[in-house]
Amino acid sequence: MAIQFGDKQFTSTNESRVENYIRIILEKIVELVLKESNPVGIFVYGSLGRGEGTAKVEEDKVILYSDFEIGFVSNTIKDRKIVRILNQQILEATGQDVSLSYFTSSRIRKGTNSNFSLLSRQSKTIETYELTESAFFLYGEDNRTHNSFVDPTNIPVWEGIRCIFNRLAEHHNSVLTDNKSKLAKTANKLRIVCGDAILLLEGKYHYLYSTRSKYFNSMGREYLYHTYRITPEEIERINRGYVWKQKPGERVDENNTSLLKDFELAVHFLTILFENQFNKSIHNSEEMALSYRHSVKLKNEYYKGPSGLPVIQNSILFMQKRINYTQYILSLFDSKSKIHECYLQVLEMTIKVIDELKINQEIKYTDEMKKTLGLYSNLME
Repeated sequence: MAIQFGDKQFTSTNESRVENYIRIILEKIVELVLKESNPVGIFVYGSLGRGEGTAKVEEDKVILYSDFEIGFVSNTIKDRKIVRILNQQILEATGQDVSLSYFTSSRIRKGTNSNFSLLSRQSKTIETYELTESAFFLYGEDNRTHNSFVDPTNIPVWEGIRCIFNRLAEHHNSVLTDNKSKLAKTANKLRIVCGDAILLLEGKYHYLYSTRSKYFNSMGREYLYHTYRITPEEIERINRGYVWKQKPGERVDENNTSLLKDFELAVHFLTILFENQFNKSIHNSEEMALSYRHSVKLKNEYYKGPSGLPVIQNSILFMQKRINYTQYILSLFDSKSKIHECYLQVLEMTIKVIDELKINQEIKYTDEMKKTLGLYSNLME
């Protein structure tokens, strides 16, 4: 089946080789999906769907930094298992990072945060907002309506908190690798999400990176410093992230000082969000952890996940998956160095929240939930 691409551009490179390469991969993905199932629709979303995919050509080779985020629309529950099988088949056939996700028609039409009717309410998450704005249908009918779209000014602050935690977890992982491309990617995504967090506070979040960069800088250095205590150095680091996203390169500073600055940046911006959320000053990681785990609002908010867990639990449990790496990471540095202190600050906050959850939260974790979230069994005891 021929996909009607029209004049759709998946990146801002203006490189025909890049666009043709992406189209070939997408055609292969659709071919594999239709061979194994009969979905209602297939769409690409995320940065490629927005037309802001990150890529470059080097020595006549296309280097793609953006993942293929593919939506599989079906109203048949058994297709959820097929999706898991297809993810592996697509990886083997294309060699690309592909995330094939299951969506019901109702979820796309209503802009909800769950495929299940009992949890179906409009989702004011970044994911739902960006999904509905960026989806480009490769197959089937686009059934989005005006109810599908989220007003970005209504996205709550806790989304910024969740995103920073997730980016911290990703960067923790990449620090251990020798993959400079991955390290550059996670470092810059961590920087970007800090800028995005301020845009959430200002009600200026936008699904396009280029527009977010423009909005962030339009606030001016003086305003950012006096309102949020953001230094010129931090602004420059965030801008490096936005620039990288639009014009990627492999270069990333790998010395201890640079790694420290990225983690310190994230801790500072978490503090900004917590102080705004709770309308009080936060002076250390213990106060941050107390504020975080005692927030009724945070505990009652939900986002995507077959488990339907509150966002606080999803975020912290995702961080828990990375804690086993920590001792090795810290062993790379002088135990008296600032980067050691910074890691401990982040992890102290994380572990305190996890401990609180284990003691005080009455959560029944099914085997399917454990498997889906990739949790350690001892965390559930």
